[in-house]
Amino acid sequence: MRMVLLGILLMWPMSSVAQTSADEAPPSAEQMKKDLFGVHLFGTVGFGELWNECIEPDGDTLYTIGDQQERGKATIPEDGTICFNYGGPDHCFRAYLDRDGYVFKGGGTIWKTTKIRDNVEVCLLSDMIG
Repeated sequence: MRMVLLGILLMWPMSSVAQTSADEAPPSAEQMKKDLFGVHLFGTVGFGELWNECIEPDGDTLYTIGDQQERGKATIPEDGTICFNYGGPDHCFRAYLDRDGYVFKGGGTIWKTTKIRDNVEVCLLSDMIG
């Protein structure tokens, strides 16, 4: 009985990881650009900290988290990542869709979207709250 239970416990994380990997297939660069440019993203990071990022059709961005506000530029290289630059080094994330929306992983952090407003032409600071 112990061997069977031990076998089940050893197999469970492996099947869980395999399932997660299959669900995390990134969309193409073309699909991400279509989905993520001209939108206002709202979401959570870490233990529920709220963030939002507005991305204009040309990739110009306005990002807020807490009291921090940054203007920057989003780019989507062909490698299946999305990169944001706010005047320093690029911050690149692997993006994928789950049942709730886009999820971004990078630097050991997971950023989840909770709401996406589309058809955005211009990002204004006055629009950055919920």
